[in-house]
Amino acid sequence: MENGSVYILDNSDIVDGRSQPKMRLVGEAKQGGFHSVVPASINGVPHLVGAAELGACPGTWPRIINIADEKNPKIVGEFKLQMNIKENCDAIRFTPRKEDPYASFIPIPDITARLGAVGSHFNDVDDARNTRLGLFPFFAGGVRIVDLRDPTKPVEVGYYKPGANPDTPLSGNGLNWTGLNDQVTDGCMSHVRYVPESGHIWFACVTTGFHVVELNPDLRARLGFPTVK
Repeated sequence: MENGSVYILDNSDIVDGRSQPKMRLVGEAKQGGFHSVVPASINGVPHLVGAAELGACPGTWPRIINIADEKNPKIVGEFKLQMNIKENCDAIRFTPRKEDPYASFIPIPDITARLGAVGSHFNDVDDARNTRLGLFPFFAGGVRIVDLRDPTKPVEVGYYKPGANPDTPLSGNGLNWTGLNDQVTDGCMSHVRYVPESGHIWFACVTTGFHVVELNPDLRARLGFPTVK
């Protein structure tokens, strides 16, 4: 699931209302990700943030792509958790899961062997026009807050990882392949929104529902955010 690319297409035929419109390939960032790519203007330079989705260990993670040259987009940075490093997966045994072709692996013996449990899902930023932060839900890894001001060296500056709510009923086997039905680990996989007026960060997780969190004032100041009440 790490083989997807980001394609930049010329859609001017559609915008101009031409008959028999065609999309034309402008550029490609190989392995830039295929899931929920978002724009990010970092220090005035246009970028995209993309990732693949799901995947057992080492999972998936966000890439930062410089598109200043649309014909030659380049991955300039990436953000990984320790569980996204392949060498950390060596002790985990993977077993094919024949009864469910959509799920690639049986969840044994560790959560990192579970499909999707260690992967990023959506990719969001605080502000597409003046990007400071990446806001990345990582399923069982919680929501990770990442400083993108140097896109070549993304740095985690905070995270929120809720435990599961055991009182939330889960039905069916839809979560079995993600490993998020163990009533211990919650899975955060929604879009993440930053509210500039309050400095709040909004997101939702599977068993604990909707969350509102905020960065502490000292961290906000170091990141160059204005003071909020």
